[in-house]
Amino acid sequence: MNGDTAPVLATLTEHPSGSEDTAWHECGHAVVAHALGAAHQRIELDGQAHVAGIAPLSGTAAIAMLLAGPAAQRAYFRTIATLHDFELDEFFERVDTLHMGGCDACRAALHATACADLDDSDRRTIFRTGERLANELIARRDIRDAIRTLAAELIGRRSIPGTDAREIIDAFVPFGGTVHA
Repeated sequence: MNGDTAPVLATLTEHPSGSEDTAWHECGHAVVAHALGAAHQRIELDGQAHVAGIAPLSGTAAIAMLLAGPAAQRAYFRTIATLHDFELDEFFERVDTLHMGGCDACRAALHATACADLDDSDRRTIFRTGERLANELIARRDIRDAIRTLAAELIGRRSIPGTDAREIIDAFVPFGGTVHA
């Protein structure tokens, strides 16, 4: 070998984005939104993975849907967690200083702040109630089975229209079948 070129050791046959845990994350949002009665238009795995066009939810249900993605991703790795108080304080500080990102926890902190401003309640309590609801829903076997099945389909197809996703989820969880605050 002349030193100017290196041998090709491997060739990527698939785009590296869209791992199985990312699929679980996005499907966690979609399945919990469905269970809470909010439809969505599409789930995308490639590029910036996301669930598009989720119908609005209010109060702790909205926070639960936002935090269901990270909770489902942790469930994929067989863990459960809540934010430490200092982490939650950092997210609230970002909201207060308008230096938020687009992450799920930032958006949930913003929503908790808005809810607290509307009814003079404690945003930490509102956030924690939504966080608890997300973890409780993700812990349910029917929800996890829906996430697992939908994620497998998403990995294969890379993108799923909302109508197709609803058909998959309905086999496990009825639309709007979870009472929420």
